[in-house]
Amino acid sequence: MTVQNETLDDLQFLRADGSVCRLTEFAGKPMLLVFLRHLACIACQAHLGEVQRRWADFDALGVVVLGVAHSSVEVLRFYLQSMSWSFEIVTDPERRAYSRLELRRTSIWDYFRPRVIAGYLRIMLSGWRVRRPFGGEDLHQLGGDFVLDRQHRLRFAWRSSDPLDRPTIEQILDRFRRIHAEVESGKPNLNAPESVS
Repeated sequence: MTVQNETLDDLQFLRADGSVCRLTEFAGKPMLLVFLRHLACIACQAHLGEVQRRWADFDALGVVVLGVAHSSVEVLRFYLQSMSWSFEIVTDPERRAYSRLELRRTSIWDYFRPRVIAGYLRIMLSGWRVRRPFGGEDLHQLGGDFVLDRQHRLRFAWRSSDPLDRPTIEQILDRFRRIHAEVESGKPNLNAPESVS
């Protein structure tokens, strides 16, 4: 079980060129890990779009953002031909990190919840188009958002409970502002209460 303040430097992913991406590459930098349901998920793309819109705020706090998929490297490479972000998208084909961070799968019945249906309609009306799922991805995988401090200790975890469940960008930025304030004061507060979904 992953617990608050656990160091996650052992996590590693693959880039679109097949090279390994290790968290140790980003030593000394706070990180946001955005785990995607799958690359065709419009709710996930909309969430990444919100991160992109607030990129200046993340950048000002020195945050490294990684979007994490579970596709093959070939599918990730194809996806990146049509999508461009200010941050890296990597993949975890065997879902080892998904498992380590206890991200669960949803059931088909979750898609028929009124809140979920209404949410998907709002996303489509805002301009995000439905994409055909890529082969080999688990469409029932759920995602999550994880805030790591400069030592890559887990400081905030949001594990999605349904296909639309995500923290707001302001909730995420607030955690990074707290971490930044701790660094400035020289007094890390590892016992500060953090919301965990």
